[in-house]
Amino acid sequence: MTSGRASIIVNTGMSVAGTKAELSVDLRYSFVLLWEYAEKKNTMGNEKSFTHKFGAEAMASVAGKMKVETTFSWLRIDAFAPLNSPVSYELLNGLKPGKNAIWTLILSRKLPAGIEINLGYNGRYIADGKIIHSGSMEVRASF
Repeated sequence: MTSGRASIIVNTGMSVAGTKAELSVDLRYSFVLLWEYAEKKNTMGNEKSFTHKFGAEAMASVAGKMKVETTFSWLRIDAFAPLNSPVSYELLNGLKPGKNAIWTLILSRKLPAGIEINLGYNGRYIADGKIIHSGSMEVRASF
């Protein structure tokens, strides 16, 4: 199954165009390739950014027991804004001009008695060469 989308958001000064191809093998496995191009402009000033995003997403699940999700995105950002300002943070989505990468891994496991455990890992490579890693753990009880 393939799908494509393109949209323009006029109010915020942001336009987005892209396409997405998805392959699903029943409800247990899916794989997505995506490309997105976004232009953001500060409507109150001259700041703007242009972002090319290429990515992949994959998901595998065992019905009612476990799910594994992973994503990887490579971004090329060209920006015309002063760095370290609230406007540039918004235009760049917290990244820096140049080549950036973002990846995630999420493991979800359902246990007996209504308990669910989620483990998450996020990483990102910022254009200045720094790699940032973060993780999370969540335990939920339904009763």
